[in-house]
Amino acid sequence: MDYLSTLLCTDIGLTKKKEDIVQYFKEHTDDEERTAFISECYDDTLIQTYRNPQWYDFNYIGYKKNRHGLDIWEGNYLNKKSSSFLSFMEIQSEISKLIDNYEYTLPNWDGMSGVQLAYQNKVFNKYALFQFMIYRAELLKPSSEIIAYFKEHTDKDEQAHFIQDCYPNHVVEWQVDGVPLGYVKNHEHLHLYYGTYDNQLESVDYTWSRVAYEIDGLILSRYYDPNVQIPTLEEQQNAVFENEESLRNGIFFSQEEIDRVLTRGSGFSQGKYRIYQQLQKHRSSKEKEAFLKHEYGIGGSSPAVGYISEDHDGKGITITRSIENRKDEIKVTLKWDKVVKRISELIASNRYLSQKELEYYPTYLQEQINNELDKERKQLESTQTSNQTEEIIPADVPKEYQWHMGDTVYIGISEYEIIQNNDTIVLQDKEFPLFNETYTPDELRKVLEENPLNDGLLVPIQEKETTKDELIQEYIPLFLDKIKRSSIYPSLRDRDTTIDEAQDLIASEMISIIGSINAEHREIYELYTSDEVMRKIIINDLIDKTYQDYSFSSIQETTMPHMLYQQLTQLNSRIAETKSALIVLYPRNDREYPLMLSYDDKTHTIDMFHFYEIDGIEVNEPFMTFKIDAEKQVLTPIYYENPLMNVQFDLNNTPEEQKEFVSKDMENYASSWLNNMIQKNYYIESEQLYKTSDLRIWKTMHQVGSTI
Repeated sequence: MDYLSTLLCTDIGLTKKKEDIVQYFKEHTDDEERTAFISECYDDTLIQTYRNPQWYDFNYIGYKKNRHGLDIWEGNYLNKKSSSFLSFMEIQSEISKLIDNYEYTLPNWDGMSGVQLAYQNKVFNKYALFQFMIYRAELLKPSSEIIAYFKEHTDKDEQAHFIQDCYPNHVVEWQVDGVPLGYVKNHEHLHLYYGTYDNQLESVDYTWSRVAYEIDGLILSRYYDPNVQIPTLEEQQNAVFENEESLRNGIFFSQEEIDRVLTRGSGFSQGKYRIYQQLQKHRSSKEKEAFLKHEYGIGGSSPAVGYISEDHDGKGITITRSIENRKDEIKVTLKWDKVVKRISELIASNRYLSQKELEYYPTYLQEQINNELDKERKQLESTQTSNQTEEIIPADVPKEYQWHMGDTVYIGISEYEIIQNNDTIVLQDKEFPLFNETYTPDELRKVLEENPLNDGLLVPIQEKETTKDELIQEYIPLFLDKIKRSSIYPSLRDRDTTIDEAQDLIASEMISIIGSINAEHREIYELYTSDEVMRKIIINDLIDKTYQDYSFSSIQETTMPHMLYQQLTQLNSRIAETKSALIVLYPRNDREYPLMLSYDDKTHTIDMFHFYEIDGIEVNEPFMTFKIDAEKQVLTPIYYENPLMNVQFDLNNTPEEQKEFVSKDMENYASSWLNNMIQKNYYIESEQLYKTSDLRIWKTMHQVGSTI
């Protein structure tokens, strides 16, 4: 029963605080005494909660006291998927294990700190490592000495050897937010663990190089020992901050932090050397910005340096820093002009490349020169081979006249030299240089045609090489016609077909289409079968032109409110278009509850909820309210309530600093809920439509058994 710990850690319905239960268990070790005590801690309240909401698993689990134990089930109380009974003797045993593992008093997942979440999931992420690596009084050297050493000695091996000598040889254990942490020194590594040394719930070994790396990142961002790492006046003057309040609270990026991010380079092979080379050239700032945008592209690293993450795109480089789960302490975007300016300053002060990188730079330049020479040599060999094997051009090959400065032109028996070649061509008589003749390009062609001696200026007409994109656009109409004539086309126009299914259908059909044109259209056949990127472009283009709802390419740019509107449209298009005032949907089995959606044309909101009865009392849960804009095709959740869980979220009354987190959670839950309804194929039991947009006249439609 993998969800038992979730149920037992729930404090809803308990008559005593969990801290009091822990204290009693510590003072009373007799199972009978514990059993009698724990039986008094539960009242008769029916409790239901979500099984694993942090991973968007919103399936119900619950329990209810039943004399000498608890009835426990999975699913809704009125529609249980599985159930069992646990005696209070068994329950006290399980609670004892949770207490021993320090899990019983952990808060709900949405209230957990980063280290609590890491502990619950038994992972050693950055939030846990922060607590393991910050300075502790048990270390053999003061924090000021460790910080000074790391700033003066940047060699990684030296840092690793130094920090190894700072750790004591005995076990060190402590607690953070109720989570037991510990480490012990080993010759090769530092052994980290959750729990106690004799009862390690999870552990990991970090080499001394990795320990030094983590500590270096903490020192960089003034996290290692904040009591010692007080910002200097210079650091504050050069600070890059998000707002004035953050700066007053000491939350800012130091120049050293920004420089450490920039001196990582673009992340591509040899990228740092290309940046160093290009930014030393005498080019305009705009040209340097354009180069950096192209060199960096779109991407990022998390973390990039220590506890700092970075993302880059066309706007610039965005750096964030966080030590707590789900919350950025600071977020700043450096625009490309500022990035160019700072990297140029680092180059000028000889601080962009490290000493080792500077020593390698001449080798990099020589490799570039060798690559260019090799490229030119191959081009020259190709040209020479072409000249040596040049064949006589057949007479039926289309030709045209082409001329250049200095070419000879024959008019009658006179020879002329081209001395000007632009919109007007000027010919100079070779025998009498003072005589010139002027022609337009069309006039000159006619003159050249009159004398066979000018045939030396005839060259074969070069057919324009077709690019991959041009080739694709040339064949898309053919593919589209074959798709429309195929057996898959009706499915592509069916709203019940998902985007993934549509992609698979087209990819499968294209196998037979491309195979049928192999011999006749070899060029597109080879492109489609050998180039995966071009193949995806073709499939996405065909989805854009054939799929009923929305394309694969456009969905990548769709915001969550747009996605929710699309899902509502799949559930029922009339309520999404605000043509319906009320819709009641019924499931096709007796395991699910009916669903009601109502639209209020005054507030432009939609209420959605399941409804059923418990002991003659109607229950509406879960209940969500959405703000809808049918014209912009946006559906935004603004209110959530579950009376059984005693949970309520109102976006309008949510503190500003929590709105983004609450909004994302509500959007994810709404998407999961809507998708669940779509997959279960609910049908319309009744519907109230607006007869006209002006007159609010209701019309009820009974369509029992019809699909949505």
